[in-house]
Amino acid sequence: MSRKLLVPLAAATVAVSIVAGQATPAPVPHTAIKKNVKPIPPPAPLLPTPESGPAAFNAGQRLANMTARLKLSPDQQAQLKPVLEDTEARVKEARAPGTKPAASHDKVKKILEDADIRIRVVLDGTQKDEWEKVKQEVKAQSKMQFKAAPLP
Repeated sequence: MSRKLLVPLAAATVAVSIVAGQATPAPVPHTAIKKNVKPIPPPAPLLPTPESGPAAFNAGQRLANMTARLKLSPDQQAQLKPVLEDTEARVKEARAPGTKPAASHDKVKKILEDADIRIRVVLDGTQKDEWEKVKQEVKAQSKMQFKAAPLP
């Protein structure tokens, strides 16, 4: 209905109720409103998990995964361990609390690219191919995980 039709209808309703002697409903007393309602506590702050934040790069876990997937020899493991530990320390430093996410992302990307070069030096031909597959799987998984849902 349009506004022009509603105004006379409302006025007529008020006039009829006055003529009929009906009183308007009494306002709700102020005491009826609950005053002692417990506020909802704020949610607990999110803590970094092993899958996120500075702890996301775990050198020991990464070396174990690489050993299983790439079938690293003990000599290769010994060569890669300091590379991964150095990378872990640098990533944690780049993701320190208070660092802007964009700056942190760029730093971590450069650190991981440097680590990739140092890792590839240690690997042989078939291991390099498998390493590329691992990187592609991780890249695809990360894109799927954070892909935004289409708007309706």
